[in-house]
Amino acid sequence: MKKIISMVLFISVFCSLCVPISAVALETHADDSVIYYVEQEIREQDIQRQINEILAELNKREFQLYGRDPDAFDYYTEIVTFDTRRVTKGGYAGGQLPGGVCFGTAGGSFFYSRQSSNATTTASVSFSVPIKLVTVSFDFGTSVPKTSSNIANNINVDKSFANDYVKLYITQTKEVQQINYYKTNKQTGERVALLTTAYPSTLYSEKYDIKVV
Repeated sequence: MKKIISMVLFISVFCSLCVPISAVALETHADDSVIYYVEQEIREQDIQRQINEILAELNKREFQLYGRDPDAFDYYTEIVTFDTRRVTKGGYAGGQLPGGVCFGTAGGSFFYSRQSSNATTTASVSFSVPIKLVTVSFDFGTSVPKTSSNIANNINVDKSFANDYVKLYITQTKEVQQINYYKTNKQTGERVALLTTAYPSTLYSEKYDIKVV
């Protein structure tokens, strides 16, 4: 069986999220591809950043309308995670030769960076209350020279691919949350209005495969 024989993981910056990514669990599949999972704390931090951005916009809007901080008197903005879904999409990393590369009997490596590239796509995930189809963006990063300072992962290719032209294939899973923002009475806890609903997403896992082209 043709294999990815090893993989070295580094702590890196996922540019589209602007938060550090670290691998806390590796899982090797039957085909010897490798998947890693983003640490839960990092995912929560990224979601919270997006939640706070929406909250700041709501507070700004309320202040412009009423000339005061809406949290200063009878009501506050209650933030509720209503639902969580996951969506998966795969694609070739950018920066690769169209016909792939043949490493020969000596084998070789792909040097992977999470820098944004033209290897992008979207996928949809559905929520039921209310019924909504949410579009999620994916960026599969890019293959870079081994001298690059932006290498996140080094994916080795063994000699079983000696006569094949191969490319690096990335499969990402993203976690998407439905976040409801309510106007809530401070004294009674009654939710008097749904101010807005947002759908922040964050990288959940990333899988690496070597594919013959």
